Amino acid sequence: MFLLGPVHIYWYGLTISLAIVIGLLITWGNVKKHHEDFSVVIDILLWCIPLGIVFGRGLYVIFHWQIFSDRLLNIFLLSGGGLSIYGAFIGFLCGTVFYLYLTGRNFWYWMDIFLPGMIACLIVYQIGNFCMQNTIGTPLPVSYDNDHSIAEYIDFKQRPTGFEGYLYFRPVALYQAVVLGVIFLVSLLLTAVQLKYSRIQQGNIFLSCMVLIAVCRFVFGFMYLSSNTSVILHSGQYFALILIACCLIIYWLRRRAFQREKTYHY
Repeated sequence: MFLLGPVHIYWYGLTISLAIVIGLLITWGNVKKHHEDFSVVIDILLWCIPLGIVFGRGLYVIFHWQIFSDRLLNIFLLSGGGLSIYGAFIGFLCGTVFYLYLTGRNFWYWMDIFLPGMIACLIVYQIGNFCMQNTIGTPLPVSYDNDHSIAEYIDFKQRPTGFEGYLYFRPVALYQAVVLGVIFLVSLLLTAVQLKYSRIQQGNIFLSCMVLIAVCRFVFGFMYLSSNTSVILHSGQYFALILIACCLIIYWLRRRAFQREKTYHY
């Protein structure tokens, strides 16, 4: 946190705001490439931002109920952070589905358009987590000879209980930001192919890249620091597995429907 005159500015909120702005700029460019009206994006955001906050906070409270069980009023205090990115994503999907259904627009077509901007938001979010030391990876040996290339120094006050003696940890948030950057480039390449050749079915770019994002989250989840050694998978990894399964099932069902329709026309 820092002061701008009499105003308290929180780094977490600044990171989220920056992520939204960058995501909007990339989405604006993608909307223009598809020759669509950007006002549709603004209308969707009017639904998605409030729902994203509600769902994001709600899921965070569920995952950390032990913190709020005795202080229920703290559920509504967002100044200290505490939003689940998974809940925010669910809120975004709900708002988008509702708006596109009401206006009669194709959901899959617009999700392909939104995808690069969404990935950019995640990249900024992970970079912010790395800089603010919100996401801590597994510790490296105390005697580790750190050259600051594959390790992150964590301030003492940020170290979880039981790990105060460790200095360096794996920068798992930075790793994810790099991999998400590669997925972002893949989404741009697939979008260019779709625009030029129209050979990729609408929605497949979104589904395929969401699978890649979920795989990234699942794999790097094993590097997340947890003081509970009895836990095999983190909650985020379970969410990633559910997302992978849902995307693959939807892809299979849509492919079957497309093949049946193609056979019928022949």
